[in-house]
Amino acid sequence: MSRERQLGLAILAGACLLVLGALGWLQAALADGEVSARGYALALLLVLASVLPVMAGGIWLVAQGSIDLAAYRLAAQARRLHRLAQADAAPRLPEVLIALDTDRAGLRAVAALAAAEGLLGGYVDWRAGRLHAGRLEPGQQDCPVCGGRIEIAGRGAEACPYCQTLLIVGTGPTGGAGIRGIAPPD
Repeated sequence: MSRERQLGLAILAGACLLVLGALGWLQAALADGEVSARGYALALLLVLASVLPVMAGGIWLVAQGSIDLAAYRLAAQARRLHRLAQADAAPRLPEVLIALDTDRAGLRAVAALAAAEGLLGGYVDWRAGRLHAGRLEPGQQDCPVCGGRIEIAGRGAEACPYCQTLLIVGTGPTGGAGIRGIAPPD
């Protein structure tokens, strides 16, 4: 768990305890007749007005910690995918998915990040169940699986418009891959 998330949870817990303590004290004071109903409402309003901004800060820290944690996990998966591709030029997809602890959609996100970082190139052949590591360059070429003529622009991961093979372009300009079909396979 990230430090921001831990700090946010601690702030939220402290704020909740403060509100509960104030409510308990106010309830006891109201029951003893030490405070009127108007005084009770005013005190409660002041407690909430002072605690709500602190709680909002705690919520923001928890959310920020969750975002950072997700980004860190995705980056770790991209590095793991790079190591898998280095160890075996065509690892089987079930092994890749298990090693990354993800599904097909998650693999696409991990491959896109790995490509954007220049860690990986190649393609995912869904039918054969393999990730083929290699260099795909931007420009016109044939899809390595179906043979359809495609044009690749940029770095990232996109699907072939003809067979949905995930093409991973780890070289070229940054900004995301764009894949355009030119001629369908014969």
